[in-house]
Order: sequence, then C-alpha cells, then structure tokens
Amino acid sequence: MRLEDRLGEQAGERFLIGRDLVLDRQDERAWLAGRPLVLGGKALALLEELMRNAQLLVSKERLFEVGWTGQAVSDAVLTTAIRELRRALDDPARSPLWIETQHGKGYRFLPAVEARAVHPGLRDAGKSPPRSDDRTGTGPKPRARILLAAVLVLAAGAALVWTIGAGPAAGDETEESQVLHKSVAALPFRAIDEDASDLASGLDEEIATTLARTPDIQVAGAGVIRQVAEAGGEADRIARDAGFGHILTGSVRTEGDAVRVTARLTDTATGREIWSERFDRPLEDIIALQEDVAFAIARAIGSVMDPERLREMTRIGTRSVEAYRAWRAGRELVDRAVTNSDPALMDEARAFYAEAQRLDPQFARAHWEAAYMELVTANTIYSDTADIASDTERRKRYIGHIEAAIAAAPSDTDRLLYRAAREMADLNYRQSVRYLEDYLEERPGDEDIWYSLLEQARIAERYDLVEKAIEKIVADTRSAGAYPVIGTNYMAHNPRLALRYAQEGMEEAPDYTALQFQAHRAFLIAGKRDTARRLLGRMTRGQLPRSVRDGARIRQLCADGKTGEAQALARSLLADKELPLVVRWSSALTAGLDREAAAVLAPLEGRDAMFTLAQFLIYREFDAGQFPDLAAALARSGIDRPPPEKPSYACKVGAGAGTS
Repeated sequence: MRLEDRLGEQAGERFLIGRDLVLDRQDERAWLAGRPLVLGGKALALLEELMRNAQLLVSKERLFEVGWTGQAVSDAVLTTAIRELRRALDDPARSPLWIETQHGKGYRFLPAVEARAVHPGLRDAGKSPPRSDDRTGTGPKPRARILLAAVLVLAAGAALVWTIGAGPAAGDETEESQVLHKSVAALPFRAIDEDASDLASGLDEEIATTLARTPDIQVAGAGVIRQVAEAGGEADRIARDAGFGHILTGSVRTEGDAVRVTARLTDTATGREIWSERFDRPLEDIIALQEDVAFAIARAIGSVMDPERLREMTRIGTRSVEAYRAWRAGRELVDRAVTNSDPALMDEARAFYAEAQRLDPQFARAHWEAAYMELVTANTIYSDTADIASDTERRKRYIGHIEAAIAAAPSDTDRLLYRAAREMADLNYRQSVRYLEDYLEERPGDEDIWYSLLEQARIAERYDLVEKAIEKIVADTRSAGAYPVIGTNYMAHNPRLALRYAQEGMEEAPDYTALQFQAHRAFLIAGKRDTARRLLGRMTRGQLPRSVRDGARIRQLCADGKTGEAQALARSLLADKELPLVVRWSSALTAGLDREAAAVLAPLEGRDAMFTLAQFLIYREFDAGQFPDLAAALARSGIDRPPPEKPSYACKVGAGAGTS
C-alpha cells in the first residue's frame, strides 16, 4: 500500500519523516539527525519516491521513470544515484538500515514513514525550515573527527563534528595565482554494476586517505566536489574557480572474478586529459589494486615525495580481502553508532574488528580502530554509571590492541601514531603530544590527527599547540571548500580566537545547527552577549535536541544575569537521568549549582573510571582533584593542572552555591 493510500490527505504534506531523516518535498532538501544532506536533484527525487512507498519494493523501471523521464539510460546511472543516497545516509549496501537492494528488481526504503505539514524541528507551521547555504556539504567523516565528536563535542551538547561546504559560488572569479597546480577535486568513482558499488566506495576512501596525507597535494572538500559533479560541461571552470587544478574521475567494473578500474585526470585550465590508466586485477588482489591506484594518482598529480615514502602511505596493511572487509564493516558500524548515539552497534563493530584481527593478526589498522572504539565506549554517552566498572577491562583491551598495532605497524611513521595512543592509556598526554608532533612533521596533511593533537594539547596545557591545531584545521578545511565545526571550549583561553572563529563560521554557514551551538558559546566567551542572544533565538527554532538547546539557554541566562531562571532550567536537566553525565554536570556547573554538579560525578569517585573521567579533562572547570587517582596519574605525567576555572559567562553565585 502506497503512502497516499495509508495516510490519505497527509500524503500531500510537505515533510516526509523516517526515523531521524527529514525530507522537504517543497524545497527539495533533506536532513539526517539535524544535519543537511548533500544530494543532487536525481538522488532527492529517488529518495522521495522510495519514502512515499516506504517498506515496499519500488521497481527499477519506476525509478527510471521518476529520475530520467523519457531518457534512455543504463542501469549504472541508477546504481550510481542509489550509491549517492547510501553514502549520504551512511548506509552500507551489505547491511542496510535505510535502503535495501532487491537485485535485478529494485529497491526498498526500510523505515516507516509519516507525512507532516510542519518540519519536526519547527514550532510554527508558517515558517520555513532552517536553510543551509546551497554550498553546504557533509563530506566524508574522518575517523578522528568522528571520535572527537563522540568523546568531546557531543559531550558538550553539539550534535556532530562535520565539515560544511563553503566553497566559491559557481559564478565567482578566482585569480590565476590562487589555482594550485598540485590540487585535485576527486569525484566519487562510478560503479558500473551493482557488485562494484562496495569496491568503488572502498577505492574512494583509500584515494582520499592517500591524497589527504600527501603534504604537497591539496584536496577539494565536499562542497566543491558537489558543485563540480553537478556542473556538467562547466565542471572545469567550477573547479578552477574554486582553486583546483585537476579533476579526477573513474569507474569500477566487476566481471566474474575480475575487477577493472579506470582512472582519468584532467587539467581544469585546458579541459584536456593529462593522465589515464586502466587497472585489471583478479578480485582477490583488490587491496593491492587500491594501493596501486592511489599511488599512481598521487604521482600523476605531481607529488614530489620520495616514491618509497609515498608508497608507504598507500599501504592498507593487510593482503587478506576478508580481513579488510571485516575491518571496513566495523568502521561503518562505529560511524553509525557515533552519528546516531546508538551504543548497541558498538558490540557488532567489536565482533567485526575481532574477525579482522583473527584473519590477519598483523593488520595494524584493525587493532588501531578497535582500540579507539574502546575509547569511544568509555564516554558517558555510551555507558552509564552502572557500567563504569568495566573501565578496567576496557583499558586492558585498549592497551592490547594498541600494543598489537605498534608491533605490526607498516612504517615508523605509523608507529609514532600508535605510540601516542599508548601514552594516552597512562594519561601521559605530554609524551603523546610529542609523538603526534613528530607524526605530523611527516604527514602534515593528515587532518584527522590535527584533531587528536587539539584534544591532547588542551589536556597537556599546551595552548600554543591548541591554537596551531585550530588554525591548521580551519585553514585546510576552508581551502578545501568547507568550514569545520570545532568545540569552542578549546578556545576559552583566547576570546579573540573564539570570536574570529564564530564570526567566520556564521558568515560561511549561518544556518548549520552544530556550528550555531559552538558559535553561541564562542560569542559568550568573547563577551558578545547581544550577538549570542540573537543567535540563540535562531537556534531555538531549529533542529537541535531539546537538551542541547536548553544547555545553550542556560549559558545565555547566566550571561544575562538571570541566575534563578538558569538554575531552574539546569535542575530540570539534572532530573532527566537519561541524559549523559557530562551534559547534566556541565549544565549544573554553568548555572552555579556546584554541589549538584559534584554529586553528578560522585559515583565515579573511588572507582577505576580513568577512561570515563578523561573525557572531562578538556574542561577548564573540571576539578581533577576531586578524584585522587586521576590527579596522581596527571602528576606522574608532569601535568600541573591549574585550579578549576568556570567559563566567563557562568552564573555568578557565592562559593559553594547550589542546593539540592
């Protein structure tokens, strides 16, 4: 039964909602968990048709009619459009949560769907939903950025750490000097057949990882890539206007037990092909194929890196196809668990990582990813106080995985990264920071690790490196056509830095909710109460979760001197035991309810909860002295943590304020 038949008059309503996916049929836009999705017109049309027929099989013929009316197109065109949807939804074809494939027949949208006249994040029916800049793009989700989101920024209430497109508009002019010769807009490889879809996705990821790590090559972000992909005959001009000298395109085809990859590089100044190559391998050699393709592309763009060092960076670390697939499945599950705050997926991910390690005990990446999953699950978003006792076993598993990664590291450079992670287990952040600095000397383009450096330098009281990391992340992300969302609690020591970040962010992407949350705090850090208040008014009409909006309201009320209202709101959050510890603790402390805030963390005292407690070290207001074991570990590592200092916008009340 179609949605029209099931919902009657509701079928004509503007919004279709399935789980946390919202589709605006009128403005042709979509959001997942509050973040705007980057989708072309064809993909949006297919998504609407699938959602209108939720849980029913929609034939390929019907989808061709919807997306390409009157046109004779191949199955590969539909496959590519469905793949675009899956990438946006983080939905692996092998274990889908959103779109199921019926091979040779069509596709099915799995969740139930309802239709509404009003966007679920808005209060008034007459208002349009928050509109993101047309250049907005979600982009790929780098590992460290996702993990930082889970462990740090989600704890502060932001929905995610994402980059949002901020590339030049189609008609903007860029001076010749701004076009970088060694730069590329790498478009997703096209899957010629359905079986090639997963291979193409893996190839995209390896190429992106290799090029991002190559220090003398600049890679376009998702905002630019989207413009180029949709520009048709104007692609070269769009890429060049954005400052990129090359466009990379390619395709993947499977034929029985063989795979063929074709890659092509064009010069945006002339539109001429400057390099192309075809790679034919048996499917069992797919890993070596991915490494060879990534290496060849970097060389073709013109990297002057020593070939052996470049080859070293392309190494995936295993020759077992099955181990590689299990590892990727684990990664996808962790990504989805973090994105959706769904701890149940972590156990599934752990099983896949264990399988990858069983198949290839020398697969360093699998050990590394498994270790960081243990770190993520130590966060109170994923574990309640009753589960804190498992920190002992969690720490043992973390150390075991990291030491295995160190032993199996494919290069000395990779080993630096793994040694930094090992030092974290003992809260030896200063040594960890030194290892990360050495690693970034070798691979300055590895943006993920700049996020790791940001976190650990903050805990190690290395504010010079905190600011260096922020400047690097912002500069690199903007040059790639995007703008990063960074927790502005990292900027509390420097109001001028916080203000510049907030002003730039709100100019680049004024309607992006995760960035709004961070910018609001930054404006308060900088003393711009009126600007923050105006921004809060927009935030309360948006799609942020209630607890996040309330957290922002508490800090605004405190900044405005309305302590009573702030404390009343904070107490309502304290009463909600379903909220993460860190959210309740932070809200109470900001509102001046010091005793209540201490009581939130009291269950952790005297327990082996190092991993859980470590997440609070990024907050200057956190009193590590409340936990003797934690304070002693920091002292052993040479960190002289200063007395706790509340944010400048916190409610001003007497010492020991707050009553139960």
